[in-house]
Amino acid sequence: MNETGVSTLFGGATYATRTNAVDADTLSRGSLGATTLNGFAAINSSGSGGYSARNQTVEDVEIVLDITGNSLTADLRLDAVLEDGVGGAPTSITVSFGGENGSSALVDDQTFGARGAASGGAIQGVSATTSGAFVSAGLVGDGGVFPQGVDTTPKHLTWGWWASSLNGGVPGTAEQNLHLGAWVVGDITASANLPTTGVATYSGFAAVSGVENGQTFVDGAGFALTYEFGNGGLGTVQFNDLLGDNPIVAVNGIVSGNYSGVAGITANRRAGLIAVDGAFFNADGLPAGATAGGIDVLSNDQTLRASGVFGGDRTSNQ
Repeated sequence: MNETGVSTLFGGATYATRTNAVDADTLSRGSLGATTLNGFAAINSSGSGGYSARNQTVEDVEIVLDITGNSLTADLRLDAVLEDGVGGAPTSITVSFGGENGSSALVDDQTFGARGAASGGAIQGVSATTSGAFVSAGLVGDGGVFPQGVDTTPKHLTWGWWASSLNGGVPGTAEQNLHLGAWVVGDITASANLPTTGVATYSGFAAVSGVENGQTFVDGAGFALTYEFGNGGLGTVQFNDLLGDNPIVAVNGIVSGNYSGVAGITANRRAGLIAVDGAFFNADGLPAGATAGGIDVLSNDQTLRASGVFGGDRTSNQ
């Protein structure tokens, strides 16, 4: 794998020094149409009784790719933490990855990895040291957690996995060990450029990271959206085999053309609620050619909580 610097360690695997791919032109190494990408990320922790977290606005997750320099930076601000019921979980977490001088490596906008930035984190707004890894699924694969037939290779989005530990932050707060979470990003469609009529369908994947009875887990599912751009935005999200259920969520358009909704779910045989927030992304320069978003799941008995992401390309348009 190409990289900035001599060698870089990501998640226990060392990748070799840069090759002649560093001389490839930018166009051949980028397919998403942008080098600043925004989207969604989620994570879980078994600490403080178990909690999960994700962002709610696309500006809170930003990846900046330096195609010609073979490097990247990733900044994740997770401010929608699911509390553990006793107030022990932090209410906001910020983590940063990457940079030059061996802190990141990039082949193209689907294949890259980065390590935690030494001074790029915060717990509830107070500086904390980030460690861990941030990698694309194009580098390490989808993890094999998805039902058969689910397409985890969207053409107009990129996604992957991350994990981190945060030291410091709020005095008296224990080190936050953030277990394997997912992220998804793309070239966000400006609200002014969204269609105002027509019905589109999208298909792809969903990945959640959670805690059940103190044990962390990751699960994959299929995802589909049917969305009417008129009437303020109305749609239906359906997940296939998400935590053992097939929940259907009615969503409505909200500020800036995003959509959201809440519905019931039976997660691993536990009754609960699933909340969805989504946005639209450009595809080959055209608006709303892809969609992605974030997920929260919480069982009624609060023994299971999970946060995740979903994404997919447009499959039809009426």
